Amino acid sequence: MVSDAVCNIIRGPLISYTQDMCVYYGIPVVKNISSGPIWNPLKENWENSFVSLPVTDFGKVLLVPKVLVRHQLCYKYDEYYRHFLLPEMQIEELRAGSSLVKVLKNGTERVTKTSLMEKYGADKLAVVTESLRHPHILDKYKDEKQIKAPFPLSHEEISDIEDTEKPDWDSLLDELKSIPSGKAYSTKYEDVIEKIFSSLLYPSLCYPTKQHNIHDNRKRIDITYTNEARNGFFSWLSLHYPSSMIFIECKNYGKEIGNPEIDQLSGRFSPSRGKVGILTCRQIENKDRLMRRCVDTAKDSRGYIISLDDNDVIQLIGDHKINPESNKYPLLRKIFSKLIK
Repeated sequence: MVSDAVCNIIRGPLISYTQDMCVYYGIPVVKNISSGPIWNPLKENWENSFVSLPVTDFGKVLLVPKVLVRHQLCYKYDEYYRHFLLPEMQIEELRAGSSLVKVLKNGTERVTKTSLMEKYGADKLAVVTESLRHPHILDKYKDEKQIKAPFPLSHEEISDIEDTEKPDWDSLLDELKSIPSGKAYSTKYEDVIEKIFSSLLYPSLCYPTKQHNIHDNRKRIDITYTNEARNGFFSWLSLHYPSSMIFIECKNYGKEIGNPEIDQLSGRFSPSRGKVGILTCRQIENKDRLMRRCVDTAKDSRGYIISLDDNDVIQLIGDHKINPESNKYPLLRKIFSKLIK
């Protein structure tokens, strides 16, 4: 639960997110629904409009990205006031030699936090007033929270809290195995890969987009993820290689993957979007030869491609079952390490 003020401030982005997810998952929406108050940060005023949103018997619905969900609020005004603002205010009072300065028996001067709160207040209004006087302290608090923010809840934790079903890995694997190879079933194969990866690679990779258009719609990427990792393999990637986005190309082939498929995926890379991708296929006849092709691509500075077949996907799921809280993905790291040797 968060305050109404916070909900109103982020209402605009939540509406946009909800609309995107309704398109992505085919959720029906109703047109001309009152948006409610939306904060315009450019004009610094509140606005209302009519939008398309899903509606239930209880009213309109706003969806929230699960990667934002936490057990507790991260920002706390009392914590910020006591541990960030008040120490700065103590320094100011000492420098000014104000009436709040007390001299101890040993000659040390000090200003107590209690005396500051008695003079300036300790409620939210006092926090706002002092923040306006010390904006750099608020920036410092934000920076520290960004570094030390709690990690997103896992799918298993969300399922326990909401009493919903956890990812059914056996069912997903059965669905994968039931899809025949061949172009006629490429869409079904892409769909099940997205289901598996969206569960398997969360919360490191988020916000999947299928058939993502780039280069003025001249090229498309089967699945695109945003790299939100703060630990594990994908976090390490983001520190050393352009990987703000991770691209997935799905080839429902029962044959060898060749240079055209490698070139197709590498052609989607860029320094701004990212230069790391995953190429999935049903079976790799000669893994050593495909690895050499991917290594050549990396050496030519055309990007880093991790190739996976069905057996590799099965191994990734098996590793996750053993340690569902881990984001290390040892198989992905092992394959990637061969690309950079």
